[in-house]
Amino acid sequence: MTIEEELFQNTKVDIVKLLNYGFRKENDRYQYIKKILTNSFAVTIKVDFKGNVKSQVYDLVGEDEYTSFRITNNMGSLAAQVKEELANLLIDIRKNCFTKVDFKSEQANRIALAIKDRFGDNPEFLWQKLPGYAVLETLLIGNGMPLL
Repeated sequence: MTIEEELFQNTKVDIVKLLNYGFRKENDRYQYIKKILTNSFAVTIKVDFKGNVKSQVYDLVGEDEYTSFRITNNMGSLAAQVKEELANLLIDIRKNCFTKVDFKSEQANRIALAIKDRFGDNPEFLWQKLPGYAVLETLLIGNGMPLL
């Protein structure tokens, strides 16, 4: 799993907030560029209409894409600094431009919202090994309860 997939799972993009943050519309996606580490690197973040996030880091001195921070084993100090800067930027974008949702699918989120509106029940995620599964306690049916 990439750093982007990890940080943005179960989130929904708000396009207006992206634009207010400084993203620019480029064809079918939104793009944001920021220089990091005393202007030695440039980070490009791209977000599509579905909220998929991709990032690239460019070494401005070497004029090439920098990917060493994506290697998990034997990361040097420069790669660790780049990864930390990128993670901080992505976390800030998530905080300011995305909202947390309970489920990956739009349909499951709509069902959970309808149940919350009608019965006042929020999904409970009881299993660590199955983080995408929830139960709704107020809707007891016989000896079981609905699962989303």
